[in-house]
Amino acid sequence: MNDEQWRKHRAFGAVDWGSDKHSVIVVDQAGKVIEDFEIEQSALGWKKFREKLQPYGSIPFAIETSQGAAVEQLLEAGMIVYPLNPKSAQAYRERKAPSGVKDDRLDAWSFADVTDRPRWGGPCHERLSKPTGHSRQARCLRSNYR
Repeated sequence: MNDEQWRKHRAFGAVDWGSDKHSVIVVDQAGKVIEDFEIEQSALGWKKFREKLQPYGSIPFAIETSQGAAVEQLLEAGMIVYPLNPKSAQAYRERKAPSGVKDDRLDAWSFADVTDRPRWGGPCHERLSKPTGHSRQARCLRSNYR
């Protein structure tokens, strides 16, 4: 995706995932938080996610993993998923909270803010592709054996 295509996005999001619940933050092109909510790791939680984000369409979404249920749900929802390396995620977190405090909402906000790459110089992480039947099975198998 080139810089011009990237600038067409109205919003940029992130999920700080957990086993039971996820914090979701969406920022606009100026970095202002426009959505801030939590969802449960359930069918109803992901339904809420899709409903709240439907007005934005397919937007870039950062998450601190490249596999698992949350990643699969983001891809199924049509989001453009950018997995973050844990070291990069820590650096983004420290920009917002130099004290090193761990907070799910703060993590989601710092990841969404850095995903808004036009303000930071364009996309810098590799995009995950939407899974085909085989690639999804392979990702699930990989995650089961770790």
